[in-house]
This record gives sequence, structure tokens and C-alpha cells, in this order.
Amino acid sequence: MYFSNFSPDAKVWIYQSDKPMNESLRAELNNLVASFIDEWSAHGTKLQAEGKVIDEYRLVLCTDGNVEASGCSIDASVRFIKKIGDTYSLNFFNRLLVLVDKKGSKELLHFSALKDNTDLKIFQPSPKNLGELRENETVLVSTYLN
Repeated sequence: MYFSNFSPDAKVWIYQSDKPMNESLRAELNNLVASFIDEWSAHGTKLQAEGKVIDEYRLVLCTDGNVEASGCSIDASVRFIKKIGDTYSLNFFNRLLVLVDKKGSKELLHFSALKDNTDLKIFQPSPKNLGELRENETVLVSTYLN
């Protein structure tokens, strides 16, 4: 279960890479994420946050608690993710690529290919909260498109 110390209402941001990240890169990125989280704050107050690379394509940041991430703190996280992307030649902002479960393995498809693959399960790109990520990590493409 992702972020077991956080409530189902916790806010999540999923950043999906445009290519798979191998195990050593994921470990390196998790160290960078941990350092960022240690400093992440909103209006000078440290956020109750956690982050990690949850699989070979997705990096997730999560905040919970009394202090909400604000515009400035969200902007800081986006700058951090962009810097990681630039450093490691990854694009976490290509929203035309969709991660799907294809017979038990993850695969990226261009958004336009979804109409021809309505029986696949799509990994939710932007769940409304942590509870939704935990409970409905994937949905049928046909459900997602409707």
C-alpha cells in the first residue's frame, strides 16, 4: 500500500516518465526525492510529505496533514521534477503518453492509440487523492474515455 502513514484524503501528484527507469536509477531518484521532501514547505512551514518512485515509470509525491501545499510549494515540486528530468534525460510532463497494463506488464501508449485498445487497463494519471490511487490504480480505457 502506498504511503501507509497517510490518510486516504492526502493529495498526490503523479509524474510519469516517458521511458522506463531501471532499478539503480529509481534508487538514485528516491534519494533525491527524500532530500527534496526534507526541505519541502508551504509558507515557511514544513509539509508532512513523502515521495518515491513507485515503479519503473511513476514518481509520486504525497502531502497530508494540517499544512496544505500552496501554489509556491507546488511550483517548487514542479521545478524539482523538471530538474530531475533534465539531469537524467527523462520527460515527466508528456501528457500524450499513457501508461497501460498490457497482459500484466506496463507499456506506454500514445493517447491516440487508446481508442483502438479499449479493453486495456490504464493507470490513473491524476487520481483525486491517495485513497483513489490505492483503490483504483487502474481503470478500463473505455471507462476512462467516457
